[in-house]
Amino acid sequence: MNVLAFMNLDTPIHRLSPLTKLFMLACLWTVSLLSFNLVVLLAVIAGCLVLWVLARIPLSGFKTVLGVLAGVSVLFILFNGFFFFGGETVLFQIGRWAFTLEGAIFGLAVSVKVGSVVAAVPILTMTTPVSQLMAALATLKLPYKFIFALGTAMRFVPLVQETYEEIRDAQRLRAHDVAEMKLWHKVTRGYLPIIVPLFLTLLRKSQDMDVAIESRAFGAPVKRTYVESTGLQATDYLYLVAIILFCGGLLATATLLGLEGGLGGVMKPLE
Repeated sequence: MNVLAFMNLDTPIHRLSPLTKLFMLACLWTVSLLSFNLVVLLAVIAGCLVLWVLARIPLSGFKTVLGVLAGVSVLFILFNGFFFFGGETVLFQIGRWAFTLEGAIFGLAVSVKVGSVVAAVPILTMTTPVSQLMAALATLKLPYKFIFALGTAMRFVPLVQETYEEIRDAQRLRAHDVAEMKLWHKVTRGYLPIIVPLFLTLLRKSQDMDVAIESRAFGAPVKRTYVESTGLQATDYLYLVAIILFCGGLLATATLLGLEGGLGGVMKPLE
């Protein structure tokens, strides 16, 4: 499952205006980026998971993303544990390098911060068709070329994954199974018969798209209209109030807890 791929379901989150979901994403990201406190960041993730449940986004489809985040988290914790400038409580030492508790906690906080940012993305991308998202961005008066580039990228990423899987399965039918190869064989000759046709296929698709957008007068100096509606309904206002109260409460909590790491620029993860 791709976090940029739209899931066509009928849920309360799917029925919201894309403008509402953009605002929700902005609020959640603001709290995530301003705070280093584990309690606040975990609260953001919990809020995202509640919205996941309302949108019926399956957690089982994010094994790859969770695996990558777990690997990144280990690197963050190890790096900060050994090199954090404010570390005082030494847990163990390797040579002259000391692994500190403060550094490990800060590395964990950075990892949770990344996780909270990633957790908010599917709330928008997996519940909003690209056409509606582009119309919402146009309502915000963003340049059309930027909107088109963003929409194309969101469509292109799932396309790359689908094309890769099709070519991989086709090669597997020809007795070229990368999963059964040893690591050295994967690096030297395993992926080459997959990557080459993948690039050629994507190049052909990009050329077809170039012809398609040119035939539709892309870049013409006219006022564009959109079929999709981005107006706000009563439910949208309810969710807007809820997200403002939720994120405002988290920022207030962060301030009361003395989170200079998030609000003042001084990284103190234990405060």
